[in-house]
Amino acid sequence: MIGILKIARRVSDGVNSLAETIALALTTVLIGVISIGIIFRYLFNSPISWEQEASTLLFIWVAFLGASIAFHMKAHVSITFLYDALVERFRVAVFVVKHIIPFIFFGMMIWKGAEIVVQTASRSFQTLPISLGWLYAAMPTSGAIMLLHSLKMMGERSAEQNLLETLGEGGQDS
Repeated sequence: MIGILKIARRVSDGVNSLAETIALALTTVLIGVISIGIIFRYLFNSPISWEQEASTLLFIWVAFLGASIAFHMKAHVSITFLYDALVERFRVAVFVVKHIIPFIFFGMMIWKGAEIVVQTASRSFQTLPISLGWLYAAMPTSGAIMLLHSLKMMGERSAEQNLLETLGEGGQDS
């Protein structure tokens, strides 16, 4: 079990590192595209036709990759006061629900996102020679990354719980 957890952690951390690198690069390009668009629109009075679509494509990818990065960092919104107020026996049920619901949600992101990608793959943007599928591919990609992070977190939490139970049992025998 510990070997699988180490592999899951390495894969999750590696994928997150790649997502951070890609998000940084896309953010840089996004800033450049918007800046060039502003310069051409206001300085030269000649707007660039593809700037809005390119900005939308880049922004969507940055937002979805950013969501997966935030999830990996456990920086997402979490309301814990109810969990903290629960009796220990109810915490196990809440823990299961807390991890199962996101797991199902990420699975739906992958499944429905892939359907949308297939539906839009044959269409292109109006001004860019790029398939609309690339725009919508951000959703299943982000869902897959977050599903991977979720599996890692479930494994880590399970390992922590097993360690605490082992230490608790060891402390009672002493």
